[in-house]
Amino acid sequence: MNHRLKYYYYRTSVLLDYSRSLISFIIVLFSIVILDSLFNLFYFNGFISTFLHINSETFSVVDMGFAPEVWLSLLGLVLGTLIIVISIASQNTPKLIDLYMQDWKSLFYIWLLVLSSIHAVVIMIFTQGLIRPGSPILNIYLLLPVCILFSMPYIFYILRYTKSSHVINIIHNNNLRYIQRLGSKRMRAFLEIDEITEKFQRYLMECLNQLDNLIDYAAFKEPRAEIIRKMSHSIQVYIQEKPKINPNFFRITQAVRSDISFRTMVENQFTELEQQRIFFEVKSFRLLGNAYVIFLDRNEFDLASLCASELTTVGETAAECNDNPLLKALIFQFNTFMRFAIKQAIRFNEARNLYNLAFHYANFVDSLAKHHQIESVKECFHYFRRYGNEIYNHAKQNYSLYFIIAVLTAELKRILIHIHEKSWDIEIQAELLEQILGLDTPPGINRDDRKDYQLTNDGVRDIQISLALYYLKVDEQQFVTQIVDDVLEDLQYVGKDDFLRVIENSFNRLENNTPIFWEDTDRGNTNLFYTPHAEMIDPLKTLILGKINSKNL
Repeated sequence: MNHRLKYYYYRTSVLLDYSRSLISFIIVLFSIVILDSLFNLFYFNGFISTFLHINSETFSVVDMGFAPEVWLSLLGLVLGTLIIVISIASQNTPKLIDLYMQDWKSLFYIWLLVLSSIHAVVIMIFTQGLIRPGSPILNIYLLLPVCILFSMPYIFYILRYTKSSHVINIIHNNNLRYIQRLGSKRMRAFLEIDEITEKFQRYLMECLNQLDNLIDYAAFKEPRAEIIRKMSHSIQVYIQEKPKINPNFFRITQAVRSDISFRTMVENQFTELEQQRIFFEVKSFRLLGNAYVIFLDRNEFDLASLCASELTTVGETAAECNDNPLLKALIFQFNTFMRFAIKQAIRFNEARNLYNLAFHYANFVDSLAKHHQIESVKECFHYFRRYGNEIYNHAKQNYSLYFIIAVLTAELKRILIHIHEKSWDIEIQAELLEQILGLDTPPGINRDDRKDYQLTNDGVRDIQISLALYYLKVDEQQFVTQIVDDVLEDLQYVGKDDFLRVIENSFNRLENNTPIFWEDTDRGNTNLFYTPHAEMIDPLKTLILGKINSKNL
């Protein structure tokens, strides 16, 4: 099939898709005409009169005058209800009218109702002498009962159709349909044509924009949560279909450049998007980022956390497909979320969003480690340290933020244990461990500036020591020594007696902590400070005291 035939085939399919109202009108019209012809044919053959137990003399006295009034009443009932429901619902649900005009069931039923009414009027005008005796039978005994029978179910269907959840499902299913068509062999050939490529790019972004608009209009949390989940699912399906898509589809066309999410970009950014083939994902991430900011401003912690959670799920799919450019974009998006959450925590003295985001960001990094994405894991550990250092600086005015540093440390500890279980290279593990040990020591900050509260109740040190207990348990002396040496650096800033008291307090807390925290939090009741290796506390304590004595500290 050459390009011209491909193009005409595509234009025909587009015409059929965008002219559904006209197509349904033509189908219903020809169906009624054909049925009318068949009824008259069978009437003269005696089939209909025998089946209905009527004859021409009996039927000739039937008054057809009632039919137009009945049809008009039925038409007024259905169309009146339809106009009222759609008009009211469209005020809170953008694009509802456009979606309705693409609904085959509604179009077929409405045209059947309208054309059947016209059929009754035509019978009254042109068949008074029963020139076509089968036509009244068709209208009275078939079309009218069918339309009356389906009138109430159709009204109920329209009421259900206007629900936000149903509209979300329609948009999402349309989006999935476009994505799955992109991966088909036939569409791979069509995408060689630039016009088709641009049209499908516009399809996908319009679906995402429609879902984004619904976030503002949805009055309840559940529809907004469903929108976030649908966006995430669309991205995941797209990532899985991506290898099957014609590379020509990833060109940056005018459809992409004119989209609201890309209008502020410069040319080199478009070039990068085209080379990395991630314009659809970046579009989705920007919409998720906008939603995340909205939820932060409204203090809707659960929905904000859901944005981060779904981004983690997308990251797991990208890691499975080994899509490195997309993983890079995901890291940037998580960092953007971190910036928003830090700003909100400082502004409103509320660290809950940071607490939740750290958990989901860490889950994403853990999925990277699971799929052996070494460079990406290194990069994320570096960012964790930078954000930890930044939070440390802001914590001088807000002591509650010190807890977030401990949370970041606990998450990296969890990931580092998984990495050790996967037997990564020792040098890489040592490098990652160094990032954890530097979370509470920002460059250029003198530890003399630390408050007494930090020295006596330092959750970061507790978690670092619990990590040392794990390494001692698995006989990784190199890492134990690395942690102990970092802990002993505190001796330069406090006296030996104070240091020993602080270390003893840390060991006591680790020994007494339980696996489950006694309060429920947004991420569950897991105790970040619990260690399952309490039996190694005495050996580690002996090791630390031995180092202090050997150096005469």
